[in-house]
Amino acid sequence: MRRIKLSEKWKNYLLKQPETGMGHQVVAITTKDNHVYRNIAITNCEYIDGIYNASLPDFFKESDIVDIKVTHLEKDKDFNPNRWNRFGK
Repeated sequence: MRRIKLSEKWKNYLLKQPETGMGHQVVAITTKDNHVYRNIAITNCEYIDGIYNASLPDFFKESDIVDIKVTHLEKDKDFNPNRWNRFGK
């Protein structure tokens, strides 16, 4: 999957939210169909760059987003950093 550039609306919103780490936030995204995707990595308040232990559908696009909440990382007991699914440019 390719990385997804966020609109100015979401970028401005995320600039006011706390970072999970240097230059990135881990969030939950709610879409128009009320599906919640958890543990999504956003870099520089601008790009969806990955998701932990899951994947986004190929048809997912920025206009599907209705809400973003910074959650940091919701770690499970079997957390493994190698389970990050990073997106290409």
